[in-house]
Amino acid sequence: MFKKYTTDNNEVNLLSFIIKNNISSLVRTAFLVEVINVDRDNNTVDVLPLINLESNIIYNIPYFIYQCGSNTVYLTPEKGDYGLCIVADRDISKLKNTKKRSNPNSYRMFDVRDSLYLGSFLKENNNNNNKEILKNSIILDKDIGITISSDNSSITIDNNNNITITANSNVNINSKEANIKSDTINIESSKNTIINSNSNVNVKATNVTIDSDNINLGTNPLKASVLTTNAIITSPNGPCTITSSGSSSVKVG
Repeated sequence: MFKKYTTDNNEVNLLSFIIKNNISSLVRTAFLVEVINVDRDNNTVDVLPLINLESNIIYNIPYFIYQCGSNTVYLTPEKGDYGLCIVADRDISKLKNTKKRSNPNSYRMFDVRDSLYLGSFLKENNNNNNKEILKNSIILDKDIGITISSDNSSITIDNNNNITITANSNVNINSKEANIKSDTINIESSKNTIINSNSNVNVKATNVTIDSDNINLGTNPLKASVLTTNAIITSPNGPCTITSSGSSSVKVG
C-alpha cells in the first residue's frame, strides 16, 4: 500500500512513518475479540480485543443474527466466545438506535465503537465431537448426518435416513391430528404405557397381539367392536380377563 523509501533523505522517511502511523492508529477495519458480556434483549455484546496492545472494553456491539425475511437462525453469543469485529466506515450509533436508514451521528470514521460482531473463531472447544461443550447445537456432518441437540436430548437424522429421538425427560406431541404410517411400529416401555383419549381409540389391523399380565380398562365397561381378522391376547403369568359391555367376555389362561 505504501512505498518503501530508500532515499537518504531523513525528512522523507520521517514523513512517511508519520503518515503510516497516523493512518494505522485512526483507521480500524477488523480485529479479533473475546466476549465479556451479552445483552440478549438488545442483541449486543461487550468485547475485549484479543491482541494485548489493546486493553479497553468496547461496549454495545450488535452481534450477527442470520435472518432472511421472517426466517431466522438465532444463535446467542456467550461470555468467553472469540469472534471478529468488523468496523463500519462511518458512525452507526443513530442507526443502531433507530434501526432505520439514517445520517451519521458524527464525523468519526473507522472507529471501533462502530463495530459489528461475528462469531465464533479460534476457540479450542469448537469441535463437533466435543459433546460436553456443545450443549445446544445443530451439527451438519457428512459422515454423521444432522443432529439437533440440547443438553442430553437430541434428534438425529443419519446418513441411512434413520431418525432417532433421544429425550432426557418427556417427549410431548400436541396436535389436532397425528398420523403414523409405518411397516412396523414397536413401542417398548420399562414402566407404564398410557393412552388417554376424550373420544375414541380405533385400532385397525390384520393381527393384534397383546401380551400382558393385566389389562386394566378402568371403571367404565369396554365398548368395543372387533375390526381384525385375528385378535390374540396372551398372558405369560396367569389368566387375563377382559370384560366388555353386554353379555360377552373373553378369558385367556
